Amino acid sequence: MSSDSATRPSRRQFLGAGVSAPAILALPAVAKPAAVSPAAPAPATVDWKARWIWFPERRTLPCTFVFFRKEFELAQAPAKATGWVSGNSRYMLYINGRFVQRGPAPCDPRYWDADPVDLAPHLRPGRNVIGGLVCSFGGGDGTYVPGTPVGNPACAGFLFQAEIPTAGGALELSTGDSWQSHRARSWPAGNYQRWYLRALQEEFDAREYPYGWNEAGFDASGWRPAAVRDIPPGRPLLTELSPEGFHDDWRIAPRTIPLMTERVVHPVKLTASGWVDWHVPAGEYFDCFPPDAFTEQETPSVVLNRSSAGPFPLRLAAPGNRSAVVTFDFEGEVAGYPFVRLRAPAGTVVEMLFLESQEPGRLLLRTNPNYGQWIRVTAREGETYYEAFDWDVLRHLQLAVRGCEAPVEILECGVTQRLYPYPQQPDVTTSDEAINRAIRGAITTHLITSQDTLMDNITRERQQYAGDVDHAKLVSYCAFGEYRQPRRMIETFAQGQNDEGWFMDSWPAWDRCARLWQKSLKLTKWGPILDHGLGFVISAANYYLYSGDKTAIESLYPRFLRFDRFLASNVGRDGLLPVTEWVRNSVWIDHRGFLAEIDKQASLNIYYIGFLLEGIARMADWLGDSKQAALARRRASEVAETVRKHFWSAEHGLFVDNLPRVRNDGELRLHERTLAMALLYGLCPPGQERAAVNVLADLPTGSNGPVFVLKTPRSKAGFSFPANGGWRLWALSRYGRADAVVRDLRERWATMVSLTENGTFSEDWEPRRNSVWCQNGPVILYVLYGDILGVQPTAPGFRAFDVRPQPGGLDSVAGTVHSPAGPIRVDCTRDGGRTKVSLSTPAGVEPALVTAAGARVDGLPANARREPGPVAGTDRWKLPPLEKQWHFTF
Repeated sequence: MSSDSATRPSRRQFLGAGVSAPAILALPAVAKPAAVSPAAPAPATVDWKARWIWFPERRTLPCTFVFFRKEFELAQAPAKATGWVSGNSRYMLYINGRFVQRGPAPCDPRYWDADPVDLAPHLRPGRNVIGGLVCSFGGGDGTYVPGTPVGNPACAGFLFQAEIPTAGGALELSTGDSWQSHRARSWPAGNYQRWYLRALQEEFDAREYPYGWNEAGFDASGWRPAAVRDIPPGRPLLTELSPEGFHDDWRIAPRTIPLMTERVVHPVKLTASGWVDWHVPAGEYFDCFPPDAFTEQETPSVVLNRSSAGPFPLRLAAPGNRSAVVTFDFEGEVAGYPFVRLRAPAGTVVEMLFLESQEPGRLLLRTNPNYGQWIRVTAREGETYYEAFDWDVLRHLQLAVRGCEAPVEILECGVTQRLYPYPQQPDVTTSDEAINRAIRGAITTHLITSQDTLMDNITRERQQYAGDVDHAKLVSYCAFGEYRQPRRMIETFAQGQNDEGWFMDSWPAWDRCARLWQKSLKLTKWGPILDHGLGFVISAANYYLYSGDKTAIESLYPRFLRFDRFLASNVGRDGLLPVTEWVRNSVWIDHRGFLAEIDKQASLNIYYIGFLLEGIARMADWLGDSKQAALARRRASEVAETVRKHFWSAEHGLFVDNLPRVRNDGELRLHERTLAMALLYGLCPPGQERAAVNVLADLPTGSNGPVFVLKTPRSKAGFSFPANGGWRLWALSRYGRADAVVRDLRERWATMVSLTENGTFSEDWEPRRNSVWCQNGPVILYVLYGDILGVQPTAPGFRAFDVRPQPGGLDSVAGTVHSPAGPIRVDCTRDGGRTKVSLSTPAGVEPALVTAAGARVDGLPANARREPGPVAGTDRWKLPPLEKQWHFTF
């Protein structure tokens, strides 16, 4: 083994010395509270001089890695030096051998993100070097939409711009032909895609890595001058354009959200070890997962010795042609970049496998063949370190070591965890420990799925959806005091609107682009989801209501009206939006609980009513467009009357999804989503809401559907998957059934297997071992804040808000809403048959207490004004706009 530290692989050369301190897996600390403006920072004005550069080649294979470097002299280190950096598809930036940052965030190729970078802490007198490592994905994935076909090098590039102040004037470091480039051979260019929503199947050969490339003095004589793209400065990396060329607004977009933070997390324990004997070449197994490819034997004899203080270091027996397998457990899920550091002979192969949940009684991790959850590292002589270029989510990390005739020492493995730097710490708790456990799980789930944007899940899609994921923005607002990230989500999602007016429902991501050809050939029912667009517009209106930042909806309002016109033009002769007749689009709502696709029509049109009332009409009012507001409300009334005509059963007092077909179907079909939205958007005839409320309240918590058989009325009731579980709980809270909400949180949500085992909420109520165990849907948090504590803004930016505490049988519940106006604190306790509430409000706002109609309320100030509440059977008490602590009993 070589003793030359200058040539030995090290963590410093991949990441920099500053990030390798050990850390335990725990709920990440959130940055200390700070005053954060609800509006995203205005895009920086940048005088773009940098040009896009790439390695000089005429065809770029998928998943090609290229190194870039620029050396320069400084007489002294500057006190301040800032710049901009980006890469297509993804970059890692180094300064003087130290890892600095990576990016960019997922973005539309026409509005490509550039990240700010602070150079000053990393510069020094004398020779300096800026290094960039860029991977061009080629094909699309869940975080990337390619601007050109695979093979075209036009969407591969690196961009860096900085001016460093010196005594002789500013030193310009913009990318151009003075930069050096080198096509990496340590990652095989042209490798197959991991799956259609994961571009990079990582394989790394440490023997081919040019160690020291990012440090001054490196011999780069074999490197080539970078090729400069024929793209004007400030423009995104696009060359296959329509005849009119660049549109005026297609520009490089300075980042408007903070950079992700990182920390190293090590596994808690070694949980399994053993041998895998291969019946096919091991590489073939990981390529295509053929059946009967191996036999496995769990045995401690694989580990020759290990540290008594923790999992590392440990020494493995020589594997030969077998794989020596060791499995590590983080005892909870973590999102980030898996890494391994080992000492082994050159050519030793390590497959890193990662999974959210292991199958009991199995040694080798059974990764889902579709998702290819493995990374291959080929070691060089001596010590090898590799950290994944792309990030993932896992609980179990397994190392399968093969291909050497000597023992192998595992020095370290773990995950460099990614965390969004939220400005506030979530603060909500109850007297029920099961619900508190669910609160912690919801916070963890939200943090894991907050990867620059809010994503639906990490294992399978990693996409920025509207619809289901829109609700998670409420958690960012109330629990974390974050408004910049949701604004960016709204703005980037709106960029996915097409000329007809509809939205790509997971933009910017590849899924719906890839589905369009299938939809055109009638090979799938899935296309861009219309109802996600409905939810997106409602979510945009909610952003202004919660944040008070009008600029986002002002700029996007014309797009929302275009979508509104598209929908209106597709209303059928029956006065309703269709479900199955769309050419390119599809209807999701929630596919599990509907027994037939046509049964979604009532739900879709009720959601359409919500879009008109809670989306278009509200925004039109706020923007002074009274004509459009009146038109939206009139159309909503017309659609509501038509929905009642087709789907309201006066006999049962319910909206029945298959009422027009009930005789042929031979059964009544209900769905909780239909009933909940009908209650929330006021479709039930006045005074006839109770039957729907009772059905929603009585759905049993001992089972999770997707379809329940009800005795009263005799019917089948569809049940939503977890990410859509908030609708039912919202409706129950609105109609005073917080007891049913709390029971649901305690008996259904707090007992989910993913929560009890991994501390996260899964995509399905009962997930399989190789399915998604961390799905964005922190329902319990936004229900506790908005419905149990009952804090709801009634004027933009919480200038006015309601507080309707409904403990629902909890002895106590308390929390702080981090509003733009300041913290709103609610402490609620039960004392006998009465509820005691302490309310702390910031100055200058107009709070109101909502109680049951006619309730005796002690503690009201003399000048409190009573008016009808937000729903029948409630009173609203308007309080004076003073900063103080209020104490009520009712």
